[in-house]
Amino acid sequence: MKWFWILIRYILSFVVVLSISLFYFIFTPITSGFLFLILNLFYKEVLFSFPFFIFNSFTIEIIPACIAGSAYVLLLLLNLLTPNIKIGKRILLFLFSSVVFLFINVIRIFLSVLILDKSTGLFSAVHMGFWFLSIVFVILIWFLSIKLFKINEKPVYTDLKFILKNLRKK
Repeated sequence: MKWFWILIRYILSFVVVLSISLFYFIFTPITSGFLFLILNLFYKEVLFSFPFFIFNSFTIEIIPACIAGSAYVLLLLLNLLTPNIKIGKRILLFLFSSVVFLFINVIRIFLSVLILDKSTGLFSAVHMGFWFLSIVFVILIWFLSIKLFKINEKPVYTDLKFILKNLRKK
């Protein structure tokens, strides 16, 4: 039975990778909506005409890289490729990690906007720095999630260990 669940989790992981556009479809309006709310707290007039935000004589375009759909895919892959997690806990784990990343991502975009508002020369450097930090944030979110949800197994490694152990028996 364990072999069956390993196969199912890896097939689902493959499907998730093929469905990356679905993550952009889901998280683009959510990210844009939260960004719009935050921008309205700090700027008098914010116009939003997807994918553009217009305020203080600036126009910001929300492109797919801003949404970071691949980060959500990575969080789900880490989730699916970790064995021995019940389905309910798996769902909560993904929801938790996604909400934390969404919050961090919106703050990252907002801070980039603030820097653009103050100094257009710094924007590119800060924007790239924040992009690199997004990778670090995904890793930190995963470690926080496995600690909070008390998960002891390691993605892929635990499965490989099980497979090799059982192949040696035969």
